[in-house]
Amino acid sequence: MAKPLFTKAGWILLATGCLVAGFARGQGIRAWMTFRADDHAILRWESVPGGIYHIERSGGFTGAGDLAGWEYDFLGFPPTGAAGSESSIDLGERSAVTPVFYRLHGYEPPAGSLFYESFEGGGAGWTRFTSAGSAWSTAMWDPSCPMTIGPESPRSGLFAAGTDVFAAYAPDTTARFESPLIDLAGQTGATLTFWEWREIEEGFGDLGVLGVFDGAGNLVENIHLADGVSAGWTEVTVPLPAAAMGLQVRLRFTFLSDGANASDMAGWYIDDLCVMPAP
Repeated sequence: MAKPLFTKAGWILLATGCLVAGFARGQGIRAWMTFRADDHAILRWESVPGGIYHIERSGGFTGAGDLAGWEYDFLGFPPTGAAGSESSIDLGERSAVTPVFYRLHGYEPPAGSLFYESFEGGGAGWTRFTSAGSAWSTAMWDPSCPMTIGPESPRSGLFAAGTDVFAAYAPDTTARFESPLIDLAGQTGATLTFWEWREIEEGFGDLGVLGVFDGAGNLVENIHLADGVSAGWTEVTVPLPAAAMGLQVRLRFTFLSDGANASDMAGWYIDDLCVMPAP
């Protein structure tokens, strides 16, 4: 039997499957809980294909906004994005003794998008190559631990990608970070939007390059250069090249640094990528 709705900011009690706190319905995800014969709780929710969902858990709850001992479970579920309009996960056997509360956070692709990446699934499907120096990686930011290098937090959510996340980039780096294939068949135009955070030594050969490559690995066109220091997370919007239309392509983020100057700079971070077709 379906249980009451709860939202992205609402908490549901595992023992009963009932909502214990919620906010405006329009902000949320329609979700409910059912129980199997073995008393395992199955959390179900209306999902968007390609969406990534975090399930957050708290062992203590005394009211809205007053949580204790919370943590994220099942980070980036499902890791490659939801397959359909409903998703579910087994939360295990419920306990009538120990209270456990759950809520959902959703990272869903915009309607009509050709490609979307929030990195909340850990960057599933992306490939990395490093011939020397630093490497691209995805990582989770811990809200309770202040950052000493790099951005204080991702642009959204808990995950972003960057060069040696949480550390300064190394000299003599050549590192690539390449997206899954993006299908541009039948498209006459498309635009990429993403967010970047930069702390790159300027004028000494250190540079970030974003290129569009076809499915065989051939360069179609370089479309963006990253250099210098940004004022926090900065939105980048760039049209994909006309020569890429009709192809399957990959986005390749390449970071380069020379060996002439030692650096204590954080490098290049990216988050929340989206490719939309031309109107």
